[in-house]
Amino acid sequence: MKRKIYFCFFSILLFISCSHKKNNNSNFAVTTPIIKTVGNIDVIVDPNLELMMILARLGQLTPYYKGFREENDYINEVDKYFGKFDLEPAVSLVGRSGLVYEKLPEFAMYMNEDSTGFKMELNNKHFITNLGPAYKYPFYALKSNMDAIRDFRIKTNFDQFFQEHKPFYEKMIDEKISIILEGSFDEWYKSFYGVKEKHNKCIYISYLSGANYGIEYKTSKGEIIPRSVILASFTGKSFIDLLSHELSHPMTRNVVLKLYNNETIKIFFDNQYKQNALYSHFVEKEGLKTGLSLLDETVNQACANKYLETVFSESEMKIINDYNVFEKRLSYMLVISDFLNVYENNRKKYKNFEAFYPELEKHILNIITEEKDINFKNDF
Repeated sequence: MKRKIYFCFFSILLFISCSHKKNNNSNFAVTTPIIKTVGNIDVIVDPNLELMMILARLGQLTPYYKGFREENDYINEVDKYFGKFDLEPAVSLVGRSGLVYEKLPEFAMYMNEDSTGFKMELNNKHFITNLGPAYKYPFYALKSNMDAIRDFRIKTNFDQFFQEHKPFYEKMIDEKISIILEGSFDEWYKSFYGVKEKHNKCIYISYLSGANYGIEYKTSKGEIIPRSVILASFTGKSFIDLLSHELSHPMTRNVVLKLYNNETIKIFFDNQYKQNALYSHFVEKEGLKTGLSLLDETVNQACANKYLETVFSESEMKIINDYNVFEKRLSYMLVISDFLNVYENNRKKYKNFEAFYPELEKHILNIITEEKDINFKNDF
């Protein structure tokens, strides 16, 4: 009888102990993203993205730190609330990474959590972060580093902060949706690129974002879901300008890569890049220290221009074109954009943008030949 009592007693203690241990290690209440949809576009304020932006700001990473971004009431609240945690391990971790622009937010987009802790989700597959750094991993995806980020999230009550600002985030999303609707961007996008979308495009917005760019997400079936991160302080036509450019990147990338595989085009844009010190300084893209980035931006903006021409006045287009040609040094963007009229006027022949690649390649080769002839004449 005593043995049974002892056995029951120890069983209860064991159950309590296991339950306590399980609770300590179990997944805490992670806030879900705020998503509103317009057409085939999801406009998102994502807590993981906001968390990483805050860490980057505290870690004084360019271009997230104080003084770099225009201040507003929300940013001031972030600084006041999270400023006292600037010595946390997660802050120094992100500060040491030196990774800016797409790397930091892209990491956040694929950062998920379940009862085992944070995981990285790449191409619709889960990779547990304690596997160590792999080809696609930023170094801070190591389990110890992920634990530091998780501890920061819990210690600062980040999710409570995010929930308390939910009305502000929703208002921010509504403002962007009204801009998208006004410009009929979604309809143009599907028509111009000739895409039949099975998945919605995603726009991530944040006042703390330090960059604007397009990201290509592939499902396990190889389907592309265009994603874009855009600084929320951009409003009106400035927002639509960025939107058309950044969401175009996933649609133009395959054509750009094919073009760059042409040795003549590659050499030409590599030389243009080297000669263009201002552009080299303007664009900081990891692994794109070549003419590929120049070609990428040129073709992509040429396509985006075809949308902007439908919503901007001639005087507004002149401002945009002057900026892209003289500031960003996209010298051949306008002649390529004009040539895209051939594509738009012959859509029965070209079902989508990729089908137009052979004609675009010939046109760029003609541009290069004409440039060489001009330079040859100038030498004499």
